[in-house]
Amino acid sequence: MATFLSFNAVRRLADWLRPGLVAAALLLTVPLARAQGVFNMGSLTNTLSIPTDSKGSSTAATTKKNAAISRPYTPTPALKQQTVKAYADQLRPSDPTTAQVTLDTFGPGKVDYGQVYRGMLTGTGLRENDAVDAMTLYMLVGYAIVHNVQDGKAITPAMARGLRTQVASTAGGSAAFASPGGAAKLGEELKLQAVILQFGWEGAIKAGTLPAYRQRIAGMFRRDYNLDMAQLKLTSQGLARK
Repeated sequence: MATFLSFNAVRRLADWLRPGLVAAALLLTVPLARAQGVFNMGSLTNTLSIPTDSKGSSTAATTKKNAAISRPYTPTPALKQQTVKAYADQLRPSDPTTAQVTLDTFGPGKVDYGQVYRGMLTGTGLRENDAVDAMTLYMLVGYAIVHNVQDGKAITPAMARGLRTQVASTAGGSAAFASPGGAAKLGEELKLQAVILQFGWEGAIKAGTLPAYRQRIAGMFRRDYNLDMAQLKLTSQGLARK
């Protein structure tokens, strides 16, 4: 069975980087700029306890309906470059060095974050150009970092599908996904941030600072998204409290 986000897959990120950019990845260790319009992801854990009716019927129909929620879009080169520039602009007031590294790494003629993201999707069953799937992958990367997932079999496609169903049921009706333009903007922001999380992971491994990086990413999810990854486990139904 195909697996997702193995430690070896993270180490293979170096294959995507041009000479000299592995060093740049050391600076991309904390994605400080939060994706705009993202809802409070702490509410995801509430989706694990949907009550059954008085006859004890299962929630299979509800789960199937939520799993079908989709926010597809078609990214353009202009949107991708706008995404990189907007991310760097958010970082610049507090961290001009990392803002410039972001432009130098993902700007025009540099690393195509969309291509890296496409490689990260391998074996997950997630779709490339769907805002719900992009949010799912972003959260899976964060979970893998916080829990130091180095076993290639630890996160399976079934777990990815379970988390996607949670994300779809919670985020599908949010304002951030309301229009095709909004879904495209948010989807590309989340793609870029998922890639930066992975690049940061690679950089932290090479620099020997992985424990600190894991703590900082855990803190980011608590602070920005009200989601305590350290207190959650990933199952075929998605995230659950330990």
